[in-house]
Amino acid sequence: RVRKLGACCFVDDALRLGWLPVRYYSDRFDPRAYALDAKAFAETYGNYPDTCQNCFIACGRRKKDSTMLPSWQEVMMLGSNLGFFDREKIIALSNAAANEGLDSIYLGALLSYASTLNDKEKEMLGIKDGTLGSYLKLIALIGENRGSGALFQEGLKAFPNAIQTE
Repeated sequence: RVRKLGACCFVDDALRLGWLPVRYYSDRFDPRAYALDAKAFAETYGNYPDTCQNCFIACGRRKKDSTMLPSWQEVMMLGSNLGFFDREKIIALSNAAANEGLDSIYLGALLSYASTLNDKEKEMLGIKDGTLGSYLKLIALIGENRGSGALFQEGLKAFPNAIQTE
C-alpha cells in the first residue's frame, strides 16, 4: 500500500486504530481526517512517487510540478493535531517550516502545546484565533529568532509545565 499510494496511507490506519492526533491530542478520531489520507492526496494532486536514494518503496509523493507533498508525519502534526483538515493549509504550514529551516514534527508539537495555553498567552503569541495566518506568522517569528537565543530557543522547555515527569 505504501508503494502504491505513499506513506499518507498511515493517516487512514491511524484513524482506524484510534491513534491519530486530533486537536492537540485531545481527540483520537475526526472523520474530516479522511480527507488527509494517501488516496485523497492522490485524487487531488495525482500520484507521482518520490523516494530517498536507493530506496524502492517510494513512500513520498510530489505534485505534478515536482514540489513535494507533506509527509504523513507532517500531515498529522501540522494538520489534524492543530485542527487543520484542508490539504492546502497543511502544505502551507509544511512549506513555512521548511523555509525557516525548522523540523516540522517538533514544530507541530510546539504549536500543539502553544494552542493549549490560556487565551492571554495565546494572544501574546498571536494564535488566539487559531487561523492559518496566525500560525504562519508564529512560524516566521520562530524562524527569525531561531539563532538569537530568543523565542522558543529551548523548544517546549521555554514553557512552564509543558513537559512534566514524575
